Amino acid sequence: MVKKDVPLYREKKRNRFKQYLINVFGKTKGDIVFNIVVYAIFIAFLFVCLFPFLYVLVDSLILVDTSGDVNRTYFSFNAYLMVFQSDSLFSSLMFSVLITVVATFLSLVLTVLAAYPLTRKGLKGRKIVLLFVIFAMLFSGGLIPYYLLIDQLNLVGNPLVYIVVGLISPYNIIIVKNFISSLPEELMESARVDGAGELRTLFKIVLPLSGPIIATVALWVAVAKWNDWATTLYYMGDQNKSLWMFQYYLQEILKTVTNDSPTFDPSVVLLAKNVKNSAVIISIIPIVLVYPFIQKYFVKGVLLGSVKG
Repeated sequence: MVKKDVPLYREKKRNRFKQYLINVFGKTKGDIVFNIVVYAIFIAFLFVCLFPFLYVLVDSLILVDTSGDVNRTYFSFNAYLMVFQSDSLFSSLMFSVLITVVATFLSLVLTVLAAYPLTRKGLKGRKIVLLFVIFAMLFSGGLIPYYLLIDQLNLVGNPLVYIVVGLISPYNIIIVKNFISSLPEELMESARVDGAGELRTLFKIVLPLSGPIIATVALWVAVAKWNDWATTLYYMGDQNKSLWMFQYYLQEILKTVTNDSPTFDPSVVLLAKNVKNSAVIISIIPIVLVYPFIQKYFVKGVLLGSVKG
């Protein structure tokens, strides 16, 4: 019995593999050629997207020993160790994580609370408020008036400036509004018939169905806050390094390493380049870790949030 079952098992396995190839490449000759070309194009795009990241990663690990007669290349984590040698780096990293989480949460809350009323057609003054939001999205007062405003609010040197600046975006309001408008109106009407108010409708009906757009906006806000170094440069100064955003801190480390390096020592200049590349890798790791979990919502949220006015 066993000997007879072995050829049958191999035949089934061969048939499954053949069916898999048919599902991937198609049956006809034209389908096979077309799919091979498409896969080749996508593999090329994948290589183009991954190459800069892999280049920076490898370049951050390669060091050159110029002490001998012949230069010796080897892999080392010395550049990463140099980045983390500072005592204030870890506190700056935790501070940036805290700011990113708090600012993202508050931004989502305010964006949803601003976008949901704009979907209610019976709201008085809705068009005027919507026009104001669009105007704020298209026009800005400029950097100097903005700095004077922050100064008048006594936020210069205040850690709250990281949360207040850019807390809500008119563009995000429009995107969330359009997404909520695309939801079936019958769901909201049925909730009102059952006696639900606007807040209950928002939290019980709208928010559970708005996962894609909430994930999309959360990604936008979190990436913007995590990569924010200009706020530290403009409003915080150099007093307390523990209140520096992580990106600004890495920039200062790179600047210090580069400025302190002798100009004509190729080994030290190379090490400065390694520090720069290692700082880039460290700064993008949190986003790379978070993005796969919300990727499935990203495209859906953008498309549904941008098609309906």
